[in-house]
Amino acid sequence: MNLPSDLADTLRSPDAVLLVGPSLLHHLTGDARLTPAGLLNAGLDQLDHLDPEERDDWRRMLARGRLTAVGDLLRDQLVPGEMKRWLRETFEPLTPPAALSALAQLDVLIATVTPDGLLARALGLPAVPWTKTSEVERLLRGQARGVLHLHGHWSEPDSLLLGRADLARLHHDPAADALLKALRTTHTFVLVGFDDALSDGALRRLLAWSGQLFAGSETRHYRLVRADRVEALRAEHSEGQRFVVLPYGEREEELLPLLQRLAPVRDPVLIDSSADEAALLARYAEALRAEAEQLSRVFCPDGRRELSEVYVRLRVRPTGAVDQRLPPEAPLRDYLRREHRLWVVLGGPGSGKTTLLRQRARELLDEGGPVPLLLKVSEVCDAGLWRAAAARYGPDVAALLERRAAQGALVLLLDGLDEALDLPRARLQVTRIAATLSPCRVVVSSRVADYDYLPGDFRDLELLPLDPDRQAELLSRYCTDPGLVDRVLRRLRSRHRMRDLAETPLLLSLVGVLLGQGAGIPEKRADLYATAIGLMLDPHPLDSDRPRLTDVALARRALGAVSLALHDCKRDAYPLNAVRKALQGSAAGRVFGGVEAMLRDIQRVSGLVEVHGEPGSARPSLVFPHRTFREFFAAEALVAQMDALEVLEREAPTLEAKAAFSTASRVVSELPGDLPRILQGSRERPEAWSEVLALACGLLDGEHADRLVAWVAAEGHGALVARVVAEGEGLSPETVRTALGLEGGWYNWETRRDLLLELPETIGDLDVVVGLIDTFAQGTTDGNDLFWARELLRRVARGEVAGTVAEGTVADVRERAGALAEEVLWRHRPREQKALQRELEERGLWKTIPAGEYVVGSPVDEEGRYDDEGPQHPVTLTRSLRMLAVPVTWAMYERFDPGHREARSSLNGPPADQTHHPVNYVTWYAAVAFAEWLGARLPLEAEWEIACRAETSTRYWSGDTEADLATVGWYDENSGNRTHPVATPPTKRGAEHPWGLFDMHGNVWEWCLDPWVRHYRGRETGVTLDPNVPRMTVQGQDWPEEPADLAALRVVRGGCWVNTARLARSAFRSGRVPGGRSGFLGFRLVLSVAPEP
Repeated sequence: MNLPSDLADTLRSPDAVLLVGPSLLHHLTGDARLTPAGLLNAGLDQLDHLDPEERDDWRRMLARGRLTAVGDLLRDQLVPGEMKRWLRETFEPLTPPAALSALAQLDVLIATVTPDGLLARALGLPAVPWTKTSEVERLLRGQARGVLHLHGHWSEPDSLLLGRADLARLHHDPAADALLKALRTTHTFVLVGFDDALSDGALRRLLAWSGQLFAGSETRHYRLVRADRVEALRAEHSEGQRFVVLPYGEREEELLPLLQRLAPVRDPVLIDSSADEAALLARYAEALRAEAEQLSRVFCPDGRRELSEVYVRLRVRPTGAVDQRLPPEAPLRDYLRREHRLWVVLGGPGSGKTTLLRQRARELLDEGGPVPLLLKVSEVCDAGLWRAAAARYGPDVAALLERRAAQGALVLLLDGLDEALDLPRARLQVTRIAATLSPCRVVVSSRVADYDYLPGDFRDLELLPLDPDRQAELLSRYCTDPGLVDRVLRRLRSRHRMRDLAETPLLLSLVGVLLGQGAGIPEKRADLYATAIGLMLDPHPLDSDRPRLTDVALARRALGAVSLALHDCKRDAYPLNAVRKALQGSAAGRVFGGVEAMLRDIQRVSGLVEVHGEPGSARPSLVFPHRTFREFFAAEALVAQMDALEVLEREAPTLEAKAAFSTASRVVSELPGDLPRILQGSRERPEAWSEVLALACGLLDGEHADRLVAWVAAEGHGALVARVVAEGEGLSPETVRTALGLEGGWYNWETRRDLLLELPETIGDLDVVVGLIDTFAQGTTDGNDLFWARELLRRVARGEVAGTVAEGTVADVRERAGALAEEVLWRHRPREQKALQRELEERGLWKTIPAGEYVVGSPVDEEGRYDDEGPQHPVTLTRSLRMLAVPVTWAMYERFDPGHREARSSLNGPPADQTHHPVNYVTWYAAVAFAEWLGARLPLEAEWEIACRAETSTRYWSGDTEADLATVGWYDENSGNRTHPVATPPTKRGAEHPWGLFDMHGNVWEWCLDPWVRHYRGRETGVTLDPNVPRMTVQGQDWPEEPADLAALRVVRGGCWVNTARLARSAFRSGRVPGGRSGFLGFRLVLSVAPEP
């Protein structure tokens, strides 16, 4: 069979989509469930309620091709949990056929209309259903790899296109619309399909849409089919459609050989070898694989881990003038499969350059194609290519590899161009070797800082920082607790200076080692940096094979002295003469044989510094690749100096209120050491030293940290104080509040909120603002403070707050603000949170409110009725939920905010006796913060009334009369003008609520989540309420609306101890300002999802 010449070219194009239909998978596995009809047929077995005759009727419908009707039945009859369980049990146990690996050789985006995921598992790629808009867009743009599931994937049942209703929603679904918009980014849309993959209705619609979208451009579709299907498939399409129908043979077995012939011949195939040569090759492969798998024991202290166990796929991107045919970013192997053969991989220290080459060597061995040869550039420069190979792997292996190179069947991986002693000579030598090895591929790695260029046709690839998914993947190799991994990464990403730890494989691996040892990571970043630096400077305890420094402590002190002396230089590279001057009097020269020798030893062992320039050259310089660690070394040296000079033992000046906003100019000259120089030098560039001083606070902690801030404030430079307080750790809450001019006390929360909201205008630098809010939030327990700190962070993240930044970008600050906003409640008193959650469960205080249809509001003839209680209307609760049986008590709330104890009123009796009374003087904001901290929320008012009534229709759940109220609730006639302990009703009848709730009538008013509305008009036809959202659907619109108006009145329900019986009715409703607080007002909680029995 002669294929059109453009098909092979098409498969090389980034525009191609290889569409795999069910017939191929069915053929390879023999499993009928991999066909649409077979899957639906199996689904009918899940409908136990169908009698045999009815099931047979549906199967006959399948046989007649009415697949969508059966799909609609399954959608209607199987609840989401049943659907997902059936799909999981169907597809998860299946083993991908080995033959599918042939598809990987085509180097093209693969899509499928089957939901099984076998392709993704066979190719080692993620399965991406069409509903994941952003991921689909990245696939189609060549920015990511994966298998595109056009009909959905079994792990997300909502994405599956089973029935007519599913197919119909494609017309209006935003994800489908986004898919088509993503397709517009190419000029040619090409689908290569197998057999019936292009025959179903949904794909025909997609093709029709694409034809309209690309009406003025070329659109072609190749169909690879059995010979007996050619005419039938041609007849399915109109003459205007561009289809090429290609037969692959009489039998399906002939399809895979065809695919192999279609694969671009980028890597020459190994020729047959003799038995002896094959054995030699196998021995070499085993040795190279073992070498590539070696992992420093620093990263596997248990001694059992190999590289492949911790490796995460790194991604690279082209630099300089980019060939538009290349993907903007991809794994290295994708670039090596292109026609171009010479590549340089560039990265910073710890970015994973060596690991990437070793992993690629492993992959090449596993793929069975060209043979990899992995060597150091320095080895090749010293001995030549083949002598270096012989020295490492033996002469017989070197001879074999040389023969493979002559056949074009070798990939040369050269690591560490920057480590060569003579860089100009090394560049020329590598270039000559690359020229002699043509057409073999050559990959060279180098640090960015030492790289100029490689002569010839080398193209540069830049190693990208680890993205959030790969950060999580890497840490998960060391720690099996996904919650801990997520918390650690959120913390590392919360400050831009800590991102180095998250984005650099080496540094994040050090964090992983700490997690893997079960010790967690230090709470303060200064302690975290100290631990990481300790491991880098002295890895020997974990890896006895690593080189050691002659004197670790001396090297560390020397780095601190240099950093402290030269940190404020407006340069990144320090001349070595300046370094020597900073180390005058140090023993470094004597112990290490010279300052330069010491620095080169530190570079060799740890990578914490780099010495640029050849040994003995005229103008060498020192560079700290990670600014974070340079700042830490300076802070460590400053703390040691202040301790030696007893600076912090002196009486510190009084910290003035609003010191962060001071514009006074004073000079602190009486202090010895470097602190006066630092403070004076920070007047023009406060950002230069603020992180050093902030880290110093973290190293000092407590009273000494507060004293350091007082000395900084005494200099009168408010911008520096603001930055130090924003980033400092170990400061007392009193110091933070004083520096910002914030008054303490539960009753002053509004003043604090107003000052917080003014910070962007008064400070200006958004990065500092975010740091100040974060520091303040960590030092408060007040629910109002926490709510508004999180809200301001969210406003910054949403771009609603104007401002500039002195370092980094506004986008970075917004990302940081978004991450910190979610930290505000998560990190707040976690032990107390867990203890309270456990207590409420153990005491059985969560009561189930069943799903169903209920009536909310009062009838027009109810005694004491108000107009805002109507009209009565049905509310459908789509899922059950759980409600707290009692209002939140002082004991519960003080787990969250112990400072709120000051709000206990003697009007309710001795404060010490109110522990189990309902908490009050809580605003709606604080109630929301407490609820979310506990993993719950406030109820919507419809949920509250449904729970209160418990399917009753009387004025109170206990009956229609005031006497009925008096038996179950505390109100003005029986309360004695005070609150009462929860779950202690006036009579035993109060314990007979049908759903086990107490205090629904009286005691305290209870906040609800939703804004107040004056009536229920518009809800007469019914309301649907999903507790999991939580939202109501009112006349097709969601309620409450988003974004929420935080100043809007909020609903309160239930009456209280000081109100009349009329206000305690089940239907009575009122609105309060959300910032209101009184001794009459409390709240209770709901959980959206009831646990399965």
